Amino acid sequence: MPHRSRLALALSSLALVLVVLASPAAARLRAGIPRAQPIHVLFIGNSYTRSNNLPYMVRRIAETIPDTAPFRVTKIANPGWDLQRHWYVDETRHALAQGGFTHVVLQGHSLTALQHRDEFEGYARLFDGEIDRIGARSVLFETWARSPRSGAYRRRRDVPHIAESPVDMQARVSECYLQLARDIDADLAPAGRAFLLAQQRLRDPDLYRSDGAHPSPNGTFLAAAVLYATIAHDDPRRSPWRPHRMSRDLADQLRDVAYVSVTSEH
Repeated sequence: MPHRSRLALALSSLALVLVVLASPAAARLRAGIPRAQPIHVLFIGNSYTRSNNLPYMVRRIAETIPDTAPFRVTKIANPGWDLQRHWYVDETRHALAQGGFTHVVLQGHSLTALQHRDEFEGYARLFDGEIDRIGARSVLFETWARSPRSGAYRRRRDVPHIAESPVDMQARVSECYLQLARDIDADLAPAGRAFLLAQQRLRDPDLYRSDGAHPSPNGTFLAAAVLYATIAHDDPRRSPWRPHRMSRDLADQLRDVAYVSVTSEH
């Protein structure tokens, strides 16, 4: 079966696995209600957040939409870090305690939701308590499955098996993030599902770096559009901004995927 056919079938399977209720954020976005209040976002994550300067891309999308309030970003993102490490580092805790944020984006290690789910959920809950205390909103940054071309899905004796396929991996990651978002009443930025949808809709979106895990500039732009839509409750398709060397057509297609991923009921 051709790769694209397998991916289309896989997406249908994922829709059956994930029963996602429309969130208030998605409903607000679909209704076209523009944001009016200034937004200041603290990003807490690792190299998935740091690669290609994701917070900068989110801000650039926001800044190029007419008639919107100021949008500021702050990031604490170090390669390989998970939420547990962030919790015990003074820099992260001090920045959070300073307050002044309207939203805090929590991005866990890409494998923690699969291999250490209790740990991931436990530290997300701890952070959510601190985020509530400063009057901000928690946003869970759902990570994506490894590339279909990655060797991560091969069974090896010396390496723990991650998942059977990208769809299997994404279904498990998304279920974890979705359930946690419901439990702590957080907003969910479905970047992982956007990656999967882009691979089904577009000929070759080129979302990954050569390691099959970290995002290319295209992948970061897609994640940024998802995060902007989730945080601002606004349509990222209203922004004309795109990264240097990205074609207008591809930027339009990736924004469309981001919008559908945030607003769709699965």
